[in-house]
Amino acid sequence: MRSSDDACAEGGTFHVIDPLCVPHPRPRGPPRADGTAAAHPRPEDEKLPLGRTTAYGFQHVLTMYGAIVAVPLIIGQAGGLSADETALLISSCLLMGGIATFLQSFGAPYIGSKLPLVQGVSFAGVAPMLVILAGGSDLRAVFGAVLVSSVVGFLFAGAFSRIIRFFPPVVTGTVITVIGISLLPVAISWAAGGGEGGAAAPDSLLLAGITLLIVLLLSKVGIGMISRLSILPSFVLGTGVAVLMGTADSSGVGEGALITFPTPLAFGTPTFEVAAIVSMLIVVLVTMTETTADILAVGEITGAKVDSRRVANGLRADMLSSAGAPLLNSFTQTAFALGLVPVAAPQFYAGFPAWTQTILGSGISAAAIVAIVLNLLFNELTAGNAKNPSAVAAAPVRIVRADVLAHLRDGDQLQNGTVVDREGAEVAVVPEHHFDDVRRMIDAGEITDTGQVQQLILSKSSS
Repeated sequence: MRSSDDACAEGGTFHVIDPLCVPHPRPRGPPRADGTAAAHPRPEDEKLPLGRTTAYGFQHVLTMYGAIVAVPLIIGQAGGLSADETALLISSCLLMGGIATFLQSFGAPYIGSKLPLVQGVSFAGVAPMLVILAGGSDLRAVFGAVLVSSVVGFLFAGAFSRIIRFFPPVVTGTVITVIGISLLPVAISWAAGGGEGGAAAPDSLLLAGITLLIVLLLSKVGIGMISRLSILPSFVLGTGVAVLMGTADSSGVGEGALITFPTPLAFGTPTFEVAAIVSMLIVVLVTMTETTADILAVGEITGAKVDSRRVANGLRADMLSSAGAPLLNSFTQTAFALGLVPVAAPQFYAGFPAWTQTILGSGISAAAIVAIVLNLLFNELTAGNAKNPSAVAAAPVRIVRADVLAHLRDGDQLQNGTVVDREGAEVAVVPEHHFDDVRRMIDAGEITDTGQVQQLILSKSSS
């Protein structure tokens, strides 16, 4: 086992693996031909066997399909499109989702987070697009607004990514939770069969219950790959049950071409209306917030290093694919975060001005704004903060006993003799005889910033 001094000299990453929390150097791969150690592959670059990769990919496609087609179905109905035009809109959104996913996952210089993120049409834009159509405009105005707002988002992606410190786990967790919760109305409506007047169809509920039961059984009872692929066989078995129940309709499957490419600008050249562009600029802010939360969450899950540069690259991929979407008859793309309306009271903001409904009418945008504002109030504007707070001001102050490394977290490392966390923020190191006093002052709210810890230690040392 290497000593802590050796690891510190190499800038090794600290991994909490035992009660002593001995720091270990960064993992390295097998030696190269010249005898030097090769860099260990990133966790997100792990390669699975072709069969498993294909199965997981197909499961992703089936899972994302329902969410992607929902938006063009809603917009097509609101825009008075024919069945053929709606089908074209659906095909375009599916194609653009694939292109955007490829761009986000594999990336290009300065574009793409290179994380396993599925892209698709954002539900956050549905409400303002419906308002645009209800105001007498057509799809060309929608596409024009998406194009302009996405270009603006692309230009400001770098600046937006620098506010990562306003996205601690409590903020990203809140956004992702609301994304899931706000899907409930759509999921329940589809499971109920969309009966007349919103009434649920018993056979649809039965089929939904059987499919859900299959998912749960395969997830909990299945082993290995079967458990992780529970969604895919559930689609197949659920469809089989639907055929037996006589509720499946495959009459139109063979009517269309097997392979086709949507006609670019099929609905005409985009037009540009100021009000529509302003409303879509707000949507872009929401989708950038969603994507930032998703990138941080996926990085946390996979163990991948995510910094402001990587977030900026991911946002650029989002905005570039969104800017190109109108040319292929599609809408704003996002690293699949879904949501449309508040769950408990969808008509709560009906009496508010139209511009406020655009912001507050979406559960995702409202929750994201509230979470960020609360974080500012409780972590950035607290009385007594240091004049120049450190980058950890948005998170609880952390301190470490000089002789006990058990307080270090996964991702902490030494840089130039200073302990920093995985995001590059400094962690204060406190001598043992001052530790209890500093801990008490943090708990009492007397210390709210890492800089204050350092000033206190200096004053105690000089006295």
